[in-house]
Amino acid sequence: MPSHPVLVTDGYWKKSLAAVRALAAGGFRPIVGEITRLAPALWSRAAWARFIHPSPTRDSAGFVKTLGREAARHHAEVLLPMEEETLLVAAAARDRGDLPLALPWPPAVEIDRLRDKGSLPDLAARCGVPIPGTALASPVDDLVEAATGLKPPFIVKPRIGSGSRGQVRVATPDDLARFRPKVPVVVQEALPPGPVVCVSLLLDDHGGVLARFAHRRLRTHPASGGPSTLCESVHAPDEEALALRLLRGVGWHGVAMLEFLQGRLIEVNPRFWGSLALAVRCGVNFPALLARSALGLPIEPALRYPTGVRYCSIWPRGWGLLLTDGLSTRGDFDDPRDAAPAWALAASVLPWAFDPEFARVRLASACVEAR
Repeated sequence: MPSHPVLVTDGYWKKSLAAVRALAAGGFRPIVGEITRLAPALWSRAAWARFIHPSPTRDSAGFVKTLGREAARHHAEVLLPMEEETLLVAAAARDRGDLPLALPWPPAVEIDRLRDKGSLPDLAARCGVPIPGTALASPVDDLVEAATGLKPPFIVKPRIGSGSRGQVRVATPDDLARFRPKVPVVVQEALPPGPVVCVSLLLDDHGGVLARFAHRRLRTHPASGGPSTLCESVHAPDEEALALRLLRGVGWHGVAMLEFLQGRLIEVNPRFWGSLALAVRCGVNFPALLARSALGLPIEPALRYPTGVRYCSIWPRGWGLLLTDGLSTRGDFDDPRDAAPAWALAASVLPWAFDPEFARVRLASACVEAR
């Protein structure tokens, strides 16, 4: 088993806790960073070391400098950023030659292009991947005019954004006319309700599949569409084929998660995803496999996994059981062997409420406003 140190950023988020535990299970030594000590992943017994870093968005130079210092201190060779903004700052530094760590993602410009919802229609059309009808609009555009030819209801979401932050469902063109975007947005036809199928992949430099996993969302928050609160592992060969067609078409390597509804692509996430823990529990250890790939270590591809395994992202577990239908459902913080992150979660409301770094997440839904 390897014992290489690996830097993991964004220790505040549940996917970071999953990554830290997964890396430790894979034989790595996770060194976890965040802008605050009140972050669940920093308190995990799986964390080999911890550090505090400046905000990657407000002090990118200080952030990169801290990464270099921690890499030298712990002899780390690999960096796994868990949030898009952090990933982009690290990728830009890597591309400039300022990051003394392996970052197993494509250049920053490629990450930015894949996360840009405005570029998705062209990329999908070029790769033959179906998407809902989509139109682009700037803050000065008339949304009704921009959406000409689209059928209501609509989904309005920021052109650049992570997950469902800032997403708004609009029923009619009259309702659409009442909104003014504060940032560039996409207006998309809302597809009929149904389970969203998420396909997660790890590709090597030649487009070969090193790991694959799929799950469907059974419940989300908010209910109209958002991150999973309850999801289940599934096999989704049709959606996986479309996901591979797109990622290979753009020359992607590393991890990505693509979301499908009614067989159409609705989102691309060129990063780790919120329900990462479910894949790891099903034996698909994306973080450890990505770290092995970055270090050039031998890899046994993870291509098989059980279906019907459920994951609940609500804490404490007692609340999750009120919303689920089986004791086999697992949550983020119900591991009795690693209980400290659950207590850290309770304390983490303080930076969430008061730190300006997290205000951008809280206020992201204000991308559009009523006239």
